Amino acid sequence: MVGAGRWWREGVAIATVVCLGGLNSIFSKIRADQLQEFDGLACGVMNAIGYVVFYFAYVAYAYRTGAITPEMMRFMYVDAGDETARKSSWRIWRGAHRYIVAGGLADEAGQVCGFVAQPYVSIIASALLSQTSSAWNMCWSASLLGARYVAQEFAGVGIALAGASLEVLDIESGNDRGTRFDMALLLLASAAAPSLSFVLKEKCFRLWEGAPRPLLGDRKDLDVWVVASAAAVWSLAWAPAVTLATAVIQRPHNMSVSRYFVETARCFGNDVDYASKFIDDDDDDGDARRACRQAWQYWLLYMVNNICYNISIYRVVRLTSALTAFVCLKIVVPVAVVLAVAVEWPYVGRGTMTATQGISLVVILVGVAIFRHGSYVNERRFGGRRRREGRDDENGGSDWVCCWPLADYILGSARKPLTPPPLPPPPAAGVHPQPRLHFMDIARQTSSTTSPANRSSAARLLDSDTPAHDDDDDDDDDELREQPVVS
Repeated sequence: MVGAGRWWREGVAIATVVCLGGLNSIFSKIRADQLQEFDGLACGVMNAIGYVVFYFAYVAYAYRTGAITPEMMRFMYVDAGDETARKSSWRIWRGAHRYIVAGGLADEAGQVCGFVAQPYVSIIASALLSQTSSAWNMCWSASLLGARYVAQEFAGVGIALAGASLEVLDIESGNDRGTRFDMALLLLASAAAPSLSFVLKEKCFRLWEGAPRPLLGDRKDLDVWVVASAAAVWSLAWAPAVTLATAVIQRPHNMSVSRYFVETARCFGNDVDYASKFIDDDDDDGDARRACRQAWQYWLLYMVNNICYNISIYRVVRLTSALTAFVCLKIVVPVAVVLAVAVEWPYVGRGTMTATQGISLVVILVGVAIFRHGSYVNERRFGGRRRREGRDDENGGSDWVCCWPLADYILGSARKPLTPPPLPPPPAAGVHPQPRLHFMDIARQTSSTTSPANRSSAARLLDSDTPAHDDDDDDDDDELREQPVVS
């Protein structure tokens, strides 16, 4: 019964991710259709505030329940313990959140650019173009983290980009009437900023893994919401500058920046009379008559659904694995397409899918699947070697893999095969190997050579939990350590 209950929990969690992900694409389009040209400015500010409120409310709850430890908060905001933190003269700059400063800017800029473009891009085109984020992740990981990829990963990304190119060509030819070509390119380019933020957040997790561990007990993995909350803080800090730049660039020529902010607030507050006067309606498709009628209501619906979507992804990762979560995120794309085509949604209506878009969807999903399998091959073949040698992608990853196996063929198999290191030969008969100095031996030596007032907590713990040593045992230990060592 326990296994069946776990199966049901995992199934419900996976279905929740897929459903909320599909609805997220729909609600995002309805919100953008309501706000029109004010979508970037309004959501750039309101989303930043909403994420800070939610993330820190959750962090406070998790901190109270013990899921988030004081050590995690100290690592993120006080002292990360790495070499850069030790050299910094600014105490506020020693926490791992310093890596999130640029990540917060990237998150805010990427969201605003996406919000600016979304009113002029159809649901299907938006879902297809968003799948090129793997290429941006690869570029940023290789340049900032020193990550290396096998040839299969490059092939998968290339196929996904080819599928996205089909969609771009379809838009340029005018087959997708609900999408503007320039805004599709802006949406395509805006994926670079969130990918940069993702890589910088990954940097924080790597620092946590390499930080000194406590002498006693185990340490939990760094909670993802601790990192997300730091990114939300910096996104909110960057929001005024990003939204001001957006207002300067996007405002009509006959409107001042201050007036543009005022009119954005009016549209967000459902000022219907304003919409018919100022919103650009050159295409005469009724955008002005639909806009600003339920703007804040659909923004709130989108925001609640988006937060629940993020929580559901986190739950799938905890119940199953990151691979399952990855597969769920890719299933979201066809689900969003089906919802857009099959249902008549308020304000945006029913979408239409061209034959080219169908081919593009299949090609992109095939490319993503090949890329994910290449990532599995990369980790299976080279990840263990890096861990055995105590090396990661930042410290000499290029020595192990780059475009494998093509690089081996091009270089004439110059690289040595990655085989496990040979085991040491067994000791000769009658010769005892030198024992390694165990943590318990260190604590015993500490307890026997220091006064009770200066003993470590480990030594004091041993005084109560282990029998006392006698002199004969110490002599035996000395004789054992004097035995010859066989290498």
